[in-house]
Amino acid sequence: MSCARLPEAAPAPDVPACRTCTRPSGPREPRLATLAFDQTHIVDPRIRERLNAERGDEAFDLATRQIAEGLSDLAVVEAACGRLEPALDKLQDAVKACPDSQTAFHNLIATLLQHRLFKSDNFDAISRHMTHYWDTCEWLSQYRRLINMPTFLNLEFVRGKCNLRCRMCTGIHAEDHPKQLSYVSVDEFRTILAAAPTITGVTLSSGDSDPLLHPGFDRIVEAARDADVLLDLYTNGHALSARTCRKIVETQAVSMINFSIDAATPETYRKIRGADLGRLIRKIEMLGAMKAEGGGARPMIEVSLTAMADTIQELPGFVRLGARLGAERVFVGDLIGWLDDDGPNRVATEHPQCFEFVAEAQRLASEADVDLVLPERLLADAHAPGDAPPAGSRRLTVCGWISGVWVCQDGRLDPCCTVHGVADMGNIHDGPILENDKYARVKDLLRSGKVFERCLEQRGCEYIQQRRAEGTTPDVISREELGDLHPDAMASTPERAAAAP
Repeated sequence: MSCARLPEAAPAPDVPACRTCTRPSGPREPRLATLAFDQTHIVDPRIRERLNAERGDEAFDLATRQIAEGLSDLAVVEAACGRLEPALDKLQDAVKACPDSQTAFHNLIATLLQHRLFKSDNFDAISRHMTHYWDTCEWLSQYRRLINMPTFLNLEFVRGKCNLRCRMCTGIHAEDHPKQLSYVSVDEFRTILAAAPTITGVTLSSGDSDPLLHPGFDRIVEAARDADVLLDLYTNGHALSARTCRKIVETQAVSMINFSIDAATPETYRKIRGADLGRLIRKIEMLGAMKAEGGGARPMIEVSLTAMADTIQELPGFVRLGARLGAERVFVGDLIGWLDDDGPNRVATEHPQCFEFVAEAQRLASEADVDLVLPERLLADAHAPGDAPPAGSRRLTVCGWISGVWVCQDGRLDPCCTVHGVADMGNIHDGPILENDKYARVKDLLRSGKVFERCLEQRGCEYIQQRRAEGTTPDVISREELGDLHPDAMASTPERAAAAP
């Protein structure tokens, strides 16, 4: 909530005095005793009645409710007059004074949503308030959807064409790969942001293309800035231009850029990605120089390597490269999706010295103060039983995507970036997510701790792996629980069958 100081009251004007005495002029005041300063005055007779009946708790509840509703009314007037900060202060005070006042709570939420302020710290504060008073304020159940609103989106931003043919990319090598670029338009992007006013971030994703190939990328960055939303993007970096670097640095609208490199030497880079590593390094250095010149904290630079049997030996050198490029994080991804056991794409653990390279990389990352993020496959052996969990790890009680949602290029919503088509969650172009019944129903099922059956197959899912490490498996959402949102029902009409993935 904003914290604005109200202006101090102006001093009272001087009272004109008579020429012959020091008493104020005007009608003679009554004797002091007749003002009954030994008594208090109560405007509302209901409060007086409860006090006289020695029902002080009831009198207190009634008085605080009146204060809350009066502050709420005053805040609505102030907001209508353009005084937003003091209005929010009063609404916050109203909710604190009387937590069970639905009027005060509703007006606070409405004001935050109208001004796109129901996000970040405000969203967290409201969620904590609702959780705390859930059992004592029955009317809070009417606002349940607020808790399930997303704080981030992962958007299928571009698809169908890429400027590289990376050896381990399942998308680019798929038989049905269209080889034609398609993308979310700038107007569609603005519509998506308007439908999700609670988000603070959007990840621009692609399984078979690169976000920087979007022809209107600079305007996308401007749209994010205008909506007070931060972008994360994963790119091979080769389409990065000086103009785009400048836009990213000037707007400060890009929170993080992950450069997918996958090698520490030019030879391995060309073997894996078929391109010139030196050219990419010069582009990353250009971005770093502009960032330093601009003095802003964003974007954070991250570099990533897909761990494979013939690349894991370069992990220590990759950490050194990341540190030299100013990367704050080195992300190591697992090889997922490949079944070519006779081909070159093999998991890193098949290299006999795999964990020696991992240990050396961890030592170098610690010395360089770089955050090294490893996949579960490598962590399983790198940390012996009984060791402290890796830095930043936390125990999840529900799906880690409970606060996010995947948005397909056509607007369809899915639970996460790897599980698609398991439920009809509606379409973001149909209107605000807050009014989306399908989205709300699926999120309620996930919030109970259950998952979809397909989720159990996801090796990269932190929630699933944590439960398995504990010797348990989350309950699966049943066909009956999904009802008309089940995939079978989704394909039961021509319209839905056409929209199904």
